[in-house]
Amino acid sequence: KSGDVGDATPETLYQNLEPLLLKLDLDTSLRSATKPALLKAPAGRGLFDGKVVEELEKSFATKIEDLSGNIADGQPASEARAAVVTQAEAKVIEAESVQKTAADVLAASRAAQKEVQATLKAAKSNLTEYKSEYKQATEARDQQQEQVQTFMDVNAASFNALAAKVSARKKKAMAAAAAAARAGAAAKVAADAETADKAEGATEAGAEAMATEAAPVDSADTEAAANSSAEVATEMSVEEVPKVVATPAAFDTAANLGA
Repeated sequence: KSGDVGDATPETLYQNLEPLLLKLDLDTSLRSATKPALLKAPAGRGLFDGKVVEELEKSFATKIEDLSGNIADGQPASEARAAVVTQAEAKVIEAESVQKTAADVLAASRAAQKEVQATLKAAKSNLTEYKSEYKQATEARDQQQEQVQTFMDVNAASFNALAAKVSARKKKAMAAAAAAARAGAAAKVAADAETADKAEGATEAGAEAMATEAAPVDSADTEAAANSSAEVATEMSVEEVPKVVATPAAFDTAANLGA
């Protein structure tokens, strides 16, 4: 408008301004007269050119006022959209944090998966190597089981049969031995009783013989009688006459009877 364009040429400045002119509400005659009027220096402009520049300036002012009104009217909506944008940005930050956490978990899961896959691969390799050993061990086990079954069917059965026979024979022998022992014990008891009866009869007979002698005897006769009784007692075995052994009390009894 003032003609002070500095180092730039008027044509260059007009090219920068021309896109804005298309947005102004200008009639066709004013739009066509704009370029010639603006490219002239202010001193070279006529009355018509001045009028064109003035109308163009009013059009710019009107457009600026409309835009300012639109901005003022859209301020609440702009603030609401700004709040929505702020909330959206917060949600984006939160989502990015969740995404980062999920990415970390995913990375850890992938690392664990790799370790598990490596372990699984090693286990499969060990299983392949172990199959032959397992087969040999299974065959050896089956052979041992067959041997055990054969032993139970043949050897153990034979042993049980022999044990049953031996037990029957042993039972018979034990019964016979017990019967013999009982018979021997009964015979020994009878013999002991008979021996005791004989000893008791001999003692009573000797006492009666001594009692019948009425005449007094001297000490030599008393000693002879005691010796005779001792000889009789000596001739009998201790086992046969355990209760008729010559004791000092027996000698005293004989002496008293002689006196």
